[in-house]
Amino acid sequence: MILHSKIAGISFEGRQSLIQSLSVGVELFLQRQPDNFYDKNAIKILTKEGEHLGFINRELAEGMAYAMDNGNKYRVQITDITGSADKNFGVNIEIEKVDFTEYGNCCPGCGRAECNGCMGEIIK
Repeated sequence: MILHSKIAGISFEGRQSLIQSLSVGVELFLQRQPDNFYDKNAIKILTKEGEHLGFINRELAEGMAYAMDNGNKYRVQITDITGSADKNFGVNIEIEKVDFTEYGNCCPGCGRAECNGCMGEIIK
């Protein structure tokens, strides 16, 4: 199943300038933030360099957080960048749950039958 959403929180902490360096098709990464003061289901969205871009919106995060806490992995990709430099930018994303069976029950990151941890870095 593929979900479509907008990144939440992209107008804070200088993230607008970060968006200008991104493009459609760029892969993003998720990181659970269970100790987040504002939302125990928070899921950060990061660039491959580890820069904080924003969050999964609260409604989606509520269901995804439980799944991530139980070992599910997701692939995230930018599908559109909206707005302009004279207005706030927005980022639309596609979220897809990773199904290990499509890789023959091996890790798509390293190809091993058991992950060895690389998926924790590649797809969180």
